[in-house]
Amino acid sequence: MKKIFRIFVATTSSEFFCEETVELFNKWLGDPEIHEFLPSERRIWYDNTAAQSPANVLRPMVEYVASRWTWNHFWDPELRCAGVYNFINLQKSRPPCSISTLEQVLEAAEWGTLKKTTFAFEMNPTDWRIRSSMAKAYQQKHRYGRAIDLYHTVIEDLKAMKSNPALYITIHDEYEKLGHCYWLLDDHAEAFNMWRNGYEFYHCSTCAKAVLLDLNRKGQSRKILELLQSMNGRSTSEGVNCLTDFLITRRSTEHVEMYPFGAVILREKCMPFFVQAYTDAIATARRDKKTVRAAKLELALSVILHRYGDGSAQAARIWERLIETYKINPERGEVNEIIREASARLSAYYLAQSLRVDCSELDKQRYGQLLERLNRARPLLSSNSISSPIPQSSLPASDLSWSEWVMRNNLGIYYKTRGRDEDSLKHFKPLIQGCLDRLTGYDMRMDGYYFTQLGKVMVALET
Repeated sequence: MKKIFRIFVATTSSEFFCEETVELFNKWLGDPEIHEFLPSERRIWYDNTAAQSPANVLRPMVEYVASRWTWNHFWDPELRCAGVYNFINLQKSRPPCSISTLEQVLEAAEWGTLKKTTFAFEMNPTDWRIRSSMAKAYQQKHRYGRAIDLYHTVIEDLKAMKSNPALYITIHDEYEKLGHCYWLLDDHAEAFNMWRNGYEFYHCSTCAKAVLLDLNRKGQSRKILELLQSMNGRSTSEGVNCLTDFLITRRSTEHVEMYPFGAVILREKCMPFFVQAYTDAIATARRDKKTVRAAKLELALSVILHRYGDGSAQAARIWERLIETYKINPERGEVNEIIREASARLSAYYLAQSLRVDCSELDKQRYGQLLERLNRARPLLSSNSISSPIPQSSLPASDLSWSEWVMRNNLGIYYKTRGRDEDSLKHFKPLIQGCLDRLTGYDMRMDGYYFTQLGKVMVALET
């Protein structure tokens, strides 16, 4: 019987304990033909149960659920509590309602403790698990003050058992939830403190990100470097370098923009440390066959090299390799974004190189050919030259992606600086019209963006 309950309850939601389920069970068990073939023990049990309350047909299952909730066996404790409470409402003929108060949680907990059966066990009302469940219930109901008090109590209880390393992750989890409560109360300083405390018990990427944000806010680049270096000297429970794991699990937009890595590199002169960290993360991502993640890390490394060091040429080689390795695919949005950003950055690099005063005429022509190849989405490393100007795309300028707009604008600038005014005008006119077409007259932010883009084209025309 226990095995049957375990298999069934593990996949049963709290909504299962409702009036419709009671009616269905009683319909089948009360059917004369089915009732006649029940074992005598089950038949007597059902007759006595039905006489007390129709809802009692679910009682053995609910008692098993209660035992799992109140006896150190967790299957989504909040859902188990909700299931018990739904059954209490059925027994007492109360309308169904969700749990929204501590009193309701306690009513369900007391039922699970007091209804002792072969499946029920004594529950300690001060057990940290129960307090944690109550805190989470308060948090979900936006009663953050009460949740915070309970989380602090839970953490103190767990710290008293700190000699047990198995609890370290649990202490971290409670600190992380506590940090979210403070954040939602706009007490950001205390939220960051909680996440910093949590990170000391378990080095998760979420807490590391929060601590880095706090250090960024305070402008403490030295401490940022110290934290990253400490992560580099530790390993996760899976044996992966903590810094490598952190870089791999971050969202692509966070790699350079969200944290002041540039300020750290410039102030602390630690470019080799960052290059090695990203190189190790790229190698790990490739080894684990996380191709897209490896490509994003390469893109992030290239931006760091280009912006904060003397590695523009090295960054260009990375962009070229990304473009040559991956192809635009409508079904692979993340890959497409990587290719587009690499293309836009490479386009700007080629243009800048062609404008250098020490650039030879032959090199200027070569960079111009590479710009044309980018705009045509042709292989960059082919030996075939392109001497004819790139034809206008059939795609309207107003439908161009940001990277396509940048590449077309850069090629127009190149033509202009080379005295090919007619070719440059063919590129600039659609861009001007595209900006004008996208002006809304009511969205100041977007209109400001397109006016800025329009200004760039107008300046290029006057170059």
